Formats: sequence, structure tokens, C-alpha cells
Amino acid sequence: FDEEFNRITGDKDFSFIFDVDEDMKPEDVHIILFNPETDREGVHTIEFPKGSGNNMILAFESRSECEQFSQFLKDQQFFDPTPQETKLEALIDYCEQIHVEVQVVPDGMNLKPPKERAVVLDCNPNIEQDMKMLDYLFEISASNEDAEHNSDEQSDDDEGAWE
Repeated sequence: FDEEFNRITGDKDFSFIFDVDEDMKPEDVHIILFNPETDREGVHTIEFPKGSGNNMILAFESRSECEQFSQFLKDQQFFDPTPQETKLEALIDYCEQIHVEVQVVPDGMNLKPPKERAVVLDCNPNIEQDMKMLDYLFEISASNEDAEHNSDEQSDDDEGAWE
């Protein structure tokens, strides 16, 4: 197994760690979320091969192995990694849209996360302010649309300053 793994990881064009037969893929898998069911929800990804910029979501067949992997992440000071069950097909469809691969992790692999963590995350430290600004802009846009709609309903006799 180690020899095969080293061969795979050395090949930069290879996109999957484990080859899982299409007919053997499970219907339900377990992934790791951060801040589940909040507007700051995120999913755990792993870069493979290292340094490639290719991220993939690990989709565990086994809930207990996903929970074990999650615990390893907690031990590495990740904030609240939470196993979540999901439909594999829906996950793959979503990930194709965002250009992230899905790696099914077969039962019995007992994976451990790498000891190195990504230093730069695609996380916006100013997300709270950005969200408030976007909400404000959305409200302004909606109120302008309402005002335009109401002015369209006025009779032709009422000419506005902008006409």
C-alpha cells in the first residue's frame, strides 16, 4: 500500500487518492463541516497533491471514521469540525459547480489528517462587515425598485422632477 500511495502522490496529474468503482460508491457519505447551519458554514478540504492547488472534499463511507478524522482535526486546534451525513450524488453535483473534487474514502482506511495546516485559508476576516455592507446595499436597491414601481403607477398628469 505505501508503495502504491507514494506512486500516486508523486504523479501530479492524478486527482484521486483512492480509486472507488462507480458501482461500489455509497449513496450516503459523511463529510466534515465547520460552523454547520450558520451563515459561516464551511467544509473541510484537503489539497492533493500537496502544492497543486487542487482541493478535494473527503467523503467518508464510515461515519465512525469521519468522526475519528474530525477528532484528529480538533486535536490540531481546528474549530468545531462536525461530521455531517449527505447524499453523495448531491455533493458531487455541487462540487462540480465550484470546481472541487470529491474523494470517497472507503471503509477501513482509517485516515489521519496531515500534520501541516494551510496557512492561508479562503476565509475573509472582515466577513461580518462585508455582510452588513451587502445587506445595506441590497436594502437600498430594493427600496429604489419600490420607489420606481410606485412612481410608474402615478398618473401621466403628475410629472416628476426627473422626467
